[in-house]
Parts: sequence; C-alpha cells; structure tokens
Amino acid sequence: MSKGAPLMYADTRTVQAGDGCNLVTIPKDLVEAFDIESGDELLFSVQRGDEGILIRPAEQFRPQYE
Repeated sequence: MSKGAPLMYADTRTVQAGDGCNLVTIPKDLVEAFDIESGDELLFSVQRGDEGILIRPAEQFRPQYE
C-alpha cells in the first residue's frame, strides 16, 4: 500500500460534523503515497498511554485464510 510514503509528515485537518459521526479528511499527499482509494477500510487504534491515533490499512490486521 505504501508507494512513496514520506519519512516525516505533518498537517492539520478540521473535524467536521457528519450524520451520527465526525469526519476528518485525509491529505491528498498521503492518499497518493499510501494508494488509498474510496471504499478502502482503515483501522484506527489507540493504546493506553498513547497521545495519538494510529491509522493503518485494515487488511493488514485481518487473518489470511487459504
């Protein structure tokens, strides 16, 4: 999924109210670098003690069955 991910990246986005949820857009640079497409599932995770949210492709955390 990662074509040319930047070594470091920082940007801000404004949280917007949606229909029963909050929405945050993904910067175009990251969408292109990680080849994210409409309909892709992303996993949001937080561990106790963390000060941020980790976002990864959901397929990385699905069991692979043959």
